[in-house]
Amino acid sequence: GIWTSNNPSIASVTSNGVVTGISQGIAGFTFTSNQGCLNTGGINIIVNEKPFTFVSGDSEICVNAQSQLLPSSGG
Repeated sequence: GIWTSNNPSIASVTSNGVVTGISQGIAGFTFTSNQGCLNTGGINIIVNEKPFTFVSGDSEICVNAQSQLLPSSGG
């Protein structure tokens, strides 16, 4: 059988069912058996944008020194 995405610009899927997020949005997936039977069982995956991250402190530090990456929680 094979898996297909109804929105491959949002998420792709391999024939083994491994999903890769491409861009933000919702993608649905269908499985077609080798006999041609479809299962559109309402499998949807929401792909979220990556959180914005940055260094608010020094980007170069010495051993035992610290710097801050943001966000520090949530996201």
